[in-house]
Amino acid sequence: MIQKEEKRDMSDQDSPINLTLEESKDSSQTNAAEVVIENELNTAEIFQDPDLNEPIQPLALQRRPGIKKLYNQGMSAFIQGDYPEAVNVFEGFVEEFEDDVDSDNAYYWIGYSQFKLGKWNAAESAFRKVLQNYEHRPTSQGFKTPDAIYMLGKLAETRKQPEQAAYYFRNVVENYPGSAAANNAQEDLRALR
Repeated sequence: MIQKEEKRDMSDQDSPINLTLEESKDSSQTNAAEVVIENELNTAEIFQDPDLNEPIQPLALQRRPGIKKLYNQGMSAFIQGDYPEAVNVFEGFVEEFEDDVDSDNAYYWIGYSQFKLGKWNAAESAFRKVLQNYEHRPTSQGFKTPDAIYMLGKLAETRKQPEQAAYYFRNVVENYPGSAAANNAQEDLRALR
């Protein structure tokens, strides 16, 4: 969500874009910071991602016997570097079994495969499905929440949006400490400075 706030200062119309990070005063937010962007029109845009908040009604997951084989076919394609096939298999899996215990993982691997293929919008859409449809839990409990948030940061970094990348990386570090995604995010935060 981007909120805009007008700032009237007509004397500095040609100013460059200024990026700042402000601490959030809303303790109900999952995020510790908001990205404030001031553009050449002296308009401040506050960047917050509502998908980082737990969904109100996440899908109730269930384990279905016999379908893990299909999920494993997608993983095999991914491991072999056949990303288009991995996307096809995982998309078929989530279309048929969106409430299976492996569905959030399947969406994550769709996103990661699309990222590897350079399809940024498709990757972002899949990562957001992980956050919009499923409980926000750590990887140690079988969920892909921290990894999906981390990859939103990598997408922002790829799109040359360092402040937004830092926003996602900080979220992972603060909310999922000790996870592989948090360790990677910590490294990426150091590289952004």
